[in-house]
Amino acid sequence: LVALGAGAFAAFGAGSPTGGGNVLAGLGAILAVLLALGGALLGVLAQFLLLFAGPAAVVDEQGTLGAARASFGFVRSHFVAALAFGLVVIGSYVALSVLAGLLSVAGAAGILAPVLPLVLSPLLDTAGTALYAGRSVERVDNSPLYARIGRSLRRGVRELGAFPREVPIATLLGALSLAGAIALGYLLTASYGEVLSPPGDVTGVFGTVPIDTFATLAVNNWVVSARLAFGGVALAVPAIVGLAFNGLLVGGLAGVSDPMTFLALVAPHGILELPTVALAGGIGIHLGHVGWRALRGRADAPAVADELKRTGVLLVGIALLLIVAAFIEAFVTPRVAAAVVG
Repeated sequence: LVALGAGAFAAFGAGSPTGGGNVLAGLGAILAVLLALGGALLGVLAQFLLLFAGPAAVVDEQGTLGAARASFGFVRSHFVAALAFGLVVIGSYVALSVLAGLLSVAGAAGILAPVLPLVLSPLLDTAGTALYAGRSVERVDNSPLYARIGRSLRRGVRELGAFPREVPIATLLGALSLAGAIALGYLLTASYGEVLSPPGDVTGVFGTVPIDTFATLAVNNWVVSARLAFGGVALAVPAIVGLAFNGLLVGGLAGVSDPMTFLALVAPHGILELPTVALAGGIGIHLGHVGWRALRGRADAPAVADELKRTGVLLVGIALLLIVAAFIEAFVTPRVAAAVVG
């Protein structure tokens, strides 16, 4: 309908530049607006009617068409509850957008990057499924929020420290994959004999108070690590490819940089960030082995689910390390590099 509206506006506006042509152009503009609004309303209506298709697929084990029909039926028979939930969904996204705008003014919008996929969407999906199934979402832990966060952080650090000892082969393969890719990237670019010039103002490269840079680095590095870890369940291929890609980038940059300059710009935070990324890749390689065992019938669904839950716990510990690395990269590395490069 939006496309039809644009076409109608173009057709009516193609008349002569006389009074009649102006009237036709005005009518075309009105028709275009009406058609666009109609298309938008139809889109919202379709989203509303399909709001419970996902829960229907989970609860009733329906296929695509069956889930759509079940969602239509639920909205029709529980219209008030469905409408209220739809308003909650819209309000949640609006609130997140407003918060993102406020944080962008403070220069820290990057902090909210993982909130939508990791917090808001799962909460809304859980609430929608519970509403469709006619059940309430029970709290399994009534302790204060700060206590639960503290326990989660301690458990993440504890599990992350134990992982290399419990799964040494996957950990070693992750480290070798990243290190090998760095070496290969260096060999591929060092042969050209080109050396990049260091940035002119190293100290101010991220600004005076780089809060937004710090948040962006921490979030982006964690998202990369999460992809390496969880993506590895597909027979470890995404984890190995991701490690190789990142290693080639680092090694390729090292090959076209002055060694001292490169170390000054990378080493302060890299000594923590690179091993952490390699460890995330090792977690992904381990999940790949779990997935392979599941395909061969040697691991059942609960065992795979337990490993996926453990990966989530491990990523909490990885997040803490990457936050420290991002702080060093944003606030410390530029000053170290300025002292070395001059």
